[in-house]
Amino acid sequence: MAAENHSSETAPDALKTPAAAGQERARPGPARLLTGLTGSLFGDRNGRLQDHARRLEELHRLNVELEAEISERRRVEDALRRRNAFEQEISGIFANLINLPSHRLSQQIVRTLEAVARYAGADAAVLWELTGDGGELALRHWWTAERNSVQLEPLPKYPVNPFGWWMDRLRAFETIAISNRDDLPPEAENERRAMQDLGVRSVLAVPVVIRGWLKGFVALWAVRSEVQWQAEDVPLVRLAGEAVASALERQRAEDQVRSLNSRLERQVRQLNALRKIDICIASAINLRTPMEMVLYQARELLGAAAAAALLLDEQGRSLRYAYTDGIPLAALGSGRVRLGEQLPGQAALGEEILRVDDIEALPPEHRPHSPALRTGQFRACCAAPLISQNRVNGVLELLFDRPISPDREWLEYAAMLAGQAGIAVGNHRLVSELQQSNRELVAAYDATIEGWSRAMDLRDHATRGHSERVAALTVRVARRLGVPDEELVHIRRGALLHDIGKMATPDFILLKPGSLTPEERAVMELHTTHAYDMLSPIEFLRPALDIPLYHHERWDGTGYPNGLSGEQIPVGARVFAVVDVFDALTSHRPYRPAWPREKALEHICSLAGTHFDPRVVEAFMQELMEQEGEEPEEDGGWREAA
Repeated sequence: MAAENHSSETAPDALKTPAAAGQERARPGPARLLTGLTGSLFGDRNGRLQDHARRLEELHRLNVELEAEISERRRVEDALRRRNAFEQEISGIFANLINLPSHRLSQQIVRTLEAVARYAGADAAVLWELTGDGGELALRHWWTAERNSVQLEPLPKYPVNPFGWWMDRLRAFETIAISNRDDLPPEAENERRAMQDLGVRSVLAVPVVIRGWLKGFVALWAVRSEVQWQAEDVPLVRLAGEAVASALERQRAEDQVRSLNSRLERQVRQLNALRKIDICIASAINLRTPMEMVLYQARELLGAAAAAALLLDEQGRSLRYAYTDGIPLAALGSGRVRLGEQLPGQAALGEEILRVDDIEALPPEHRPHSPALRTGQFRACCAAPLISQNRVNGVLELLFDRPISPDREWLEYAAMLAGQAGIAVGNHRLVSELQQSNRELVAAYDATIEGWSRAMDLRDHATRGHSERVAALTVRVARRLGVPDEELVHIRRGALLHDIGKMATPDFILLKPGSLTPEERAVMELHTTHAYDMLSPIEFLRPALDIPLYHHERWDGTGYPNGLSGEQIPVGARVFAVVDVFDALTSHRPYRPAWPREKALEHICSLAGTHFDPRVVEAFMQELMEQEGEEPEEDGGWREAA
């Protein structure tokens, strides 16, 4: 085998077989071998390069995806941080909405709207609230960013009827998200025009629902550019709107409570004022006090700058200014207004309250006139008739330095004040008429009493003037002793009627010139009880009976008819007893001549402590000393019982 291999390797070409020679020719040469080797090498390299390129592309794709994922993660993290920050901010705001007093809520509500708007990328946030009847949307609170560049001028109120598409969705508690106003459907043309008029490009509206009722909505407006609203923003906006609505409900409830408390306090003040006026009317002795109180209360509780009371004259033809508050009465001059003329006269004639809420709103020829209105620059006025028992007694005129818009409570209180003033005037007139009637009646009674007294004197010309003299002096001495004036009237009447009982005494006893027998004296002493029997049935004269009945009682108890002593005897009778004896002693009688003044005074003083009250005697002497020089008339009188 070895020899064969060796011979095959070394045999010359000629010795080669044809087959061997063909194989020899089929082997590549060096050039071909190099070319083949080179191609093989480059082919492998290209494959590796392609693989590398593919791996690079894969790495690039993975890198891009990783960067995108990182960016998305960062975006999500930023969004979460922003949301967390917003939630923390809005939580603090919500806490303030709950805890702050109602009068500080407005600023906090605006802060809430600002936080929601900034979070959602809006230029403005507005809280709209449905009015009580649901027919209007009222602008309650709003916020705008960069007011110099965002100019929004929404109206304070909008009717809901023109915006049916909008309101239907809100009533269904749906959120309205419009990124471009031109995307609104045709049936929302009014809404699109409203957005265009306001310059709003995008809007996000979230209904505000409290206890199942639509209260309004929170609207976010984009003005400078369109905004693509995010779905995750809607719950936060809704929550903010409900929190704000709840705060407004609390504020409204607290305001209502305060309003009710204020109204209650005002009504209590009004009732107290009316009660004071009632008491004043019942207790006042003149008309000025209650009328001045009415005018003061009119200014205090009705807000009048000035008030005046006009009274109707007795003929019922004109009114005159009688009392004023806030206007000097002297500034009104004569201050008379004819019935049916000017504002007070028209109110009195029509028996109705007339008022002008804003005088300057009327043409000059239609403006009201009155003397009081001409005294100042008044913007409003009111005239209320003073009526009592279906009779007009005057007018209450109220003047205001600003326009007024009275409510029903104000009008009712004005009517009540006018009614109280009418009662005061009516009562005063009634009392005045009663007083006048009483004066006339008293004058008639006194004239009758004086007539009786003169009639008694006519029975004996010698006693003429006695009753008038002793009545006058008795009143002066009683006044010196401190007897009240209202009792002096009865003392005078009693003094005038002190001997009225002698009308039942027979003339032969009354006019007897000599001494009386014991039997005659007993008949004479009956004149005191006769006087009581005659006068006691007359109620008007009962307070005057002390002197006719007891003027013959003595200090030591030895008098008649009842044997009273000391201060058991009424003071009027004690005083009259001294005066009567003095006048009798110093006057001529048929049975004796008049005593000299000095003798009579000595006699009076000697009887002090027995017949007479010593204190009365002392007061009597003082009165005579002050009246010294006025001698009593000595023209006689009736016989005096001893």
